Amino acid sequence: MIKLPSKPFLVCYDPIEFVGLKGNLANASDFQIPGMKFPITKGNFSSTEIGLARLPFGNCINELRQNLSLLCEAEKPDLILSIGSAMAIDESLKIGDICLIFCATNDGRNINFPQEIIYGIRNSSTLPEKILSLKSYTSSSFIQAREDLAKINDQLNGAKILEMEDFHLAEITQSFGISCASIRAISDYGNFKDHKNNLPKILPQMIELVRNYFKTNQIGGLMKKVVNTALSDMPFKIIVRNSEERLSIPESFKVVKKVIRELGLGNLLNENALIEINFPGDPGLKTVCSNGNIEVLALSNVSFCDLFFDPNGNFARVNIHKSFLENIPKQITSQDLQESGRREKISLFSLTSKKSYHFEKTAHIQGLNSISAEAVEGLLAAATIEEFKNDDFIIKTSDQADLWIYRTASAAQKSYFTPDYNTPLRKPGPVSPNNFLIVSGLGPAIDPEAPGGTEADLLMLGDEQCGRLTSYLKHFFSPNFKPSDLFLYEGIIQKLDDTTTIFNRIDLRYILTEKGLNSLCFTPESLRLVYSTDYDTFLKKYFELENRESDSKASRLFFTSRGCGRRCSICCSGGYQPYTPLNPEKILSVLKSFKEFHKLNKCEFLDVFLLDSNLNQYPGRINEIANLLEREELISFFRFHVRHNELKAFIKGKNQVNCELIKAYSRLGIREIVIGIDSYTEESIKILKTDFQQILKNGEQIEPLYTFEQIDLVIDAIEKEGLKARGFLLFNNPFSGPQDRIGTYYNLLRLALKHPYFEIDLNSSPNVNEIKPFPGAPLTEVAQEAGLIVNGVFTSDKLTRYLEKFLNLELFNSRRPTLELQKEFINQLQEVRMTLAKAILRKLGCFDDSGSDLDSGSDLILASTAGSDSNSTNGLPPDTNFALALQVAKKFLYEDDKLESEFPEIIEIAKNVKKAIKKIITKPDIPPKFPFPSREEIFFKLTATWNKNHPAYKAEKENLEDNFFIFKN
Repeated sequence: MIKLPSKPFLVCYDPIEFVGLKGNLANASDFQIPGMKFPITKGNFSSTEIGLARLPFGNCINELRQNLSLLCEAEKPDLILSIGSAMAIDESLKIGDICLIFCATNDGRNINFPQEIIYGIRNSSTLPEKILSLKSYTSSSFIQAREDLAKINDQLNGAKILEMEDFHLAEITQSFGISCASIRAISDYGNFKDHKNNLPKILPQMIELVRNYFKTNQIGGLMKKVVNTALSDMPFKIIVRNSEERLSIPESFKVVKKVIRELGLGNLLNENALIEINFPGDPGLKTVCSNGNIEVLALSNVSFCDLFFDPNGNFARVNIHKSFLENIPKQITSQDLQESGRREKISLFSLTSKKSYHFEKTAHIQGLNSISAEAVEGLLAAATIEEFKNDDFIIKTSDQADLWIYRTASAAQKSYFTPDYNTPLRKPGPVSPNNFLIVSGLGPAIDPEAPGGTEADLLMLGDEQCGRLTSYLKHFFSPNFKPSDLFLYEGIIQKLDDTTTIFNRIDLRYILTEKGLNSLCFTPESLRLVYSTDYDTFLKKYFELENRESDSKASRLFFTSRGCGRRCSICCSGGYQPYTPLNPEKILSVLKSFKEFHKLNKCEFLDVFLLDSNLNQYPGRINEIANLLEREELISFFRFHVRHNELKAFIKGKNQVNCELIKAYSRLGIREIVIGIDSYTEESIKILKTDFQQILKNGEQIEPLYTFEQIDLVIDAIEKEGLKARGFLLFNNPFSGPQDRIGTYYNLLRLALKHPYFEIDLNSSPNVNEIKPFPGAPLTEVAQEAGLIVNGVFTSDKLTRYLEKFLNLELFNSRRPTLELQKEFINQLQEVRMTLAKAILRKLGCFDDSGSDLDSGSDLILASTAGSDSNSTNGLPPDTNFALALQVAKKFLYEDDKLESEFPEIIEIAKNVKKAIKKIITKPDIPPKFPFPSREEIFFKLTATWNKNHPAYKAEKENLEDNFFIFKN
């Protein structure tokens, strides 16, 4: 894909051409360049700012060259596209044929046009007409009759068409260092009357070609190609053919993954190599058709398949036997090929047809198919709606649309096309087999095997906006589409028909740049179409808005940024989706559109839920947004609510809070700051919140992203500003044991006592606090190798799982603003300790509580673990008093000198940790300092250091004993 020049110009020669081109410019205005015969025009053509100039005909050579030189000198364009007609010299050419001039000849001299521009124009075509690359003859006069050609026959020098300007165009532009190209349509065979009659008919085809060129190539400025981390080992063009039954895209990908990764094809093939896979394949299949031969090394019946390899590494064919997927194939090496391979010649696959779809440019577009943290990805579907509308698609409900386009940020276990919530455009009922079903976004990029894509016809890995999908669809459904054209589009998986699936460079995906994101159109109408109003209801309840004195006129979902700037080990949001902000001016324009759409009066306001994954990655932006809204006197019309704010942005230096940022929140009218704390102990913060590039750089010496002391400082500063604070808490970390849970409990207890308005977020949405195995994340990679992922979720030892429930962390899920609530809170905490004490006493045989809901297995684990740090529990007589048991409970909770919690299965895979982390990093900036992770280096430490010497314990010891009299004898 060629990056679109920043200052393109269209030039033409005939007044009919000029009028036709100018009619396609939006916001056109005329300018006069001194000395030029005609004024130039500037405007917007297919979302691209361009200039348009009419030049003199080539029969006035000096005038043409002078005007073109003046244009180049005054405007300094970096691309000139010439639009004109031509006479056919070659009689096989037809009226209306489109010609791209690769060379122009004049007076015995040849001059070439830049090939990359010609290539880009040709490949952007969705026209039914042929696009031909031809040599032209630049005449100094119009040929009035075909017999006049004989007079200049010796000058044609192999030219197929005749025109009057192209040689001069190429010569002048090249002297200025400007790229140029010429697009010509055949208007006649040497008859001026035919030329005049046909010119209006052939002009629209050239305009459409130029429009497609600009639209296709503007993607280069608005999107960027990035490595698709989870599939970085698949930089190939792949064709999968199934001979017996229809394979869905996820099923085809399962075959591709096994072939490439388990056979080791990545070690044998070059980037961009073609891989043909027959599944199940006839062992004798060698030739599908004879459209070209290639010499290969053949290996028969090796690892349940037949293999054919190009020795140069540019091609492979794999005929898979039925038993292939049930067995572990042997990795093939170059030595195997040399020793066992026999040389044969085979023919490549022929892609000759595609499945027929009903296509009338009606589209159903959806994005937000769940209430989750990835709401921004869903809302981007609103921009897709606007883009499709602007490209003459009609947006319909699902039961009336030919195309279904669903964006998703996560790999789904059930159909992407069956949302969990009612949405305005999705009507009840199954997917029709006649629909063309498309999934785009992060979900299919991280895992094409996800069952959610079973019904899909196309997975577009990454973003579909800025013309990427509309151009693709126009090409795919155009009459001149060839199946092999799919290999022009990187980062796609396409069902060509019921038997053939195409994978092209799924190691790559396209994502919006900052410029691209800010170029999107977000209208109030479209933003309302992509999500369920259940989301509004959920957020109103979440932020406790039901009982206000006055309610908002309406609510809106929006975002100010996309992605996350952090690269925590628990997810790939940062690695897959870098932080990309909307600029404050763009935000202001959208908020103004909300105000106008809802016709807000002076005392009315909207609830605006900002759904950023990380709103304050750039803290200064919050100030800028507040400044703009204050300047425009708009703040009173909005009540902003934000669900995701990272803690790090509130910290300056080691022990200083960014109070300016907190004040900016207050200026925006935000009354509660929800902080993405997630973890409350240093070890857990290191494990879950660490930038995985820093893991490789510094090993065990990595500093935690934040400390508990910094959490305390930030919450304190928020409350001093008169705001409330809430923090997330993640459960189910497979790499931390009871110590971390106990440390978390202790730290939350400290926060609860000091900050009665602080609470943790445990019930905002179902399972929001469960750490999930995000595909490609470092934590997932390591846990997968350790066998700590069962049925798609993390698992941990029995004691840890039980302890999370036993410690009753839900107690911190409420605020305690009154003395009465604080007393109730303390009483509830006492019950936790009492239950623990009972478990220990029962283990010691001096307490009978047969009615307890604690099972004996858990009793045994808890009691033995709790007593492991105190010899006083060993051999105690049956009459051990209750106070002693409480002392043991206290030690269990706060004086954990040596809490033994071994995880042999994790220790065994210690040596693979660095490898697992490195797997998802393409090019680490700095190599790791430690050569091999030791037992202690499994995510820094598995054994917590929480003991009576811990500074936090010493600082709070008196405070704790004063408040929790249960520990007093």
